[in-house]
Formats: sequence, structure tokens, C-alpha cells
Amino acid sequence: MPAFELPKLPLPRDSRDTPYIGSYDASGYYTVPSSQYFKNASNLWVPVSATDRLPVDTELPAALVLADATTTPSAPCVGAVNMLYNESTMDLERGNHAVAVLSSAARTADATSDDQINHNCAGMFVMLDVSAQGSPTPGYISSIAIQRKVGSDYNDIYKFSSLSISAVGQYDFLIMPGVTSQGSLHAAPLAGAVPRDWRLVVGHGNQTDGITYKVTAGYVR
Repeated sequence: MPAFELPKLPLPRDSRDTPYIGSYDASGYYTVPSSQYFKNASNLWVPVSATDRLPVDTELPAALVLADATTTPSAPCVGAVNMLYNESTMDLERGNHAVAVLSSAARTADATSDDQINHNCAGMFVMLDVSAQGSPTPGYISSIAIQRKVGSDYNDIYKFSSLSISAVGQYDFLIMPGVTSQGSLHAAPLAGAVPRDWRLVVGHGNQTDGITYKVTAGYVR
């Protein structure tokens, strides 16, 4: 049976030439007013109103906020932004954007970031911001490594070595497919793509004296 039933035209007429429906309406009458009638879930003929709305199957899912890890729809879906499939769920498509990898803190030993997710960008800038030196002797940063995550294991895939960074300032590094020019980068860029799952490890050459810094990743499409 269809989701709803409309009167079949032309409507039958009584001896007074008044159209009527083939069964009682909700008020117990045959007479059809000028408003549109349909048969509701209770099998009664009722006029379309704010209370009894004409059911329409659009095949569209309920409205929701588009976000990462949105469940893959099983029905037609309309979205205002592009989304990409990650072999499990749908993620928002990204443009160039920056994310905090290590917050600003005074450190003396090697620092490892939380796991990061690169949704759809090819490369990235690694931006190191040193804001304070340790006392009496400043610590220094000897290397910055990008590790690829496979299961629960991590392996270095890119590494900027022999850095010896201790002075306050901003230091930029670049990983990008096909890159050849160094520009004003602190070290020669590394040619290659950034994996989806990765983390950053900052190596300290002096494991006793401190240095205060933060690290930001600037993804590039």
C-alpha cells in the first residue's frame, strides 16, 4: 500500500450533485470541502493541514552538521561542502590550513607530539617558534623528524638533522612533493608526500638545559 492515498478523480456525486469521498471522513461525513483530502495513517480521510501534513518521501536523510567521521549515507545526501571517503567514514575536504602540533613549553629532553592526521594535503611546513632560552646555558634543538605510523609502530620518513637551534626566533622547514628551492627556509626542503597518520619528534642535543618552543604544521594542498 502506498504511503498515502488521495481521492480518485473524478469524485462521485450524490443526487444533489455534491461530490463526496468513498468512505467517511474524520467527522463522519461524505461531503468533500474545497481543501485537499488524503487518507491518513488511521485510514481516515482528512484535509491537509498543519496537523495532518501530506506525507512526501524525498529519500533525503535527516539534516545533520557536516563534520569529520560523518557516517557514509545509505540514501541520497546533499552537502554544502566537499567530503572525502577515508575507507571507513567521510571527512571534510581541507584547503591550506595550520594545526598546533606541540604547544609552547620549556623542554630539556626529546619531545614527541600526539598522532596527527593529514586529511588530503600533499605537503606541509613545519614551523618552529623558539620563545625563550634556558639559563644559565640554553638547550638546543638538534633535529626534527616526521614519523609515519603503521599499526602501533612508528618509523622516521623525513628528518632535518644537524640543526643546532638555540636562539629565539622562527624557523621554517618544508616537506612537499617535487620541491627543489630552499628560499628562506632554515634547512633544505625535503621532497615527498606527507602521510595521513604521522607524528613529530624534536630531538634535543643538550638533555640538561632548557629551551622554550612550540611547533605548528602548515598543510599545503
